[in-house]
Amino acid sequence: MLIPRSRRVLPGFTPTLVTFPFVARELMSLMQSQGPDEEAAAVMLGASGLASPVNA
Repeated sequence: MLIPRSRRVLPGFTPTLVTFPFVARELMSLMQSQGPDEEAAAVMLGASGLASPVNA
């Protein structure tokens, strides 16, 4: 059975969907372990609350 072109997923997009949860999980634990010092430094350098998602 052939899949219509409108239903095909881009070949490069599928690995992104599969690996995103694993990467997000690792980055979240890294950001939580860094503590508030990096966030304070980012705010001092001009980052807004939306640009530093450490507290998210």
